[in-house]
Amino acid sequence: MSELKVILLINQKGGTGKTTLSALIAIGLALLGKKVLLIDADPQAHLSSFFIKTNELDTYQGVLHMARGEKFKIIPVNIGKIKGKLGLIPSNLSYLVDVYRGQIPLTDPYALHKRLYREPAITKDYEWVIIDTPPELFAPTIWALYASNYLIIPSNLEELPLMGVRILI
Repeated sequence: MSELKVILLINQKGGTGKTTLSALIAIGLALLGKKVLLIDADPQAHLSSFFIKTNELDTYQGVLHMARGEKFKIIPVNIGKIKGKLGLIPSNLSYLVDVYRGQIPLTDPYALHKRLYREPAITKDYEWVIIDTPPELFAPTIWALYASNYLIIPSNLEELPLMGVRILI
């Protein structure tokens, strides 16, 4: 497998299309025959809920477990023509509880990078990684910045989304 390519979708403003665009890019790459891993780094778990029933989200070890160096699960996304081409490392709804309990590596900006590029289940099976982030410079967003090769900053011409772009740049 070739070198892992990691695309981060980021904006400090919510509602700019990060999650929808993450899913569409991943599905598009999978339709082109690429092996794609989606990572939902947003505690709201919207991306995960596209592919997993909401009442099942807390049953998976996902991105937070991955960042802590613990066991995590890649969920296969088997939809039509992309069957076998797309995987998901989910977020879950108890993520925020873990944050408030101090169970998140806040001081290690490489928390995600360490696992992403060294984990055989990722490096041997996937060509592309697409990361959806929360709308803030929260630890998971910082982890994703350090792990990514490419940034996409979705926006529109409204004042707050443009301020989000300005803050990032």
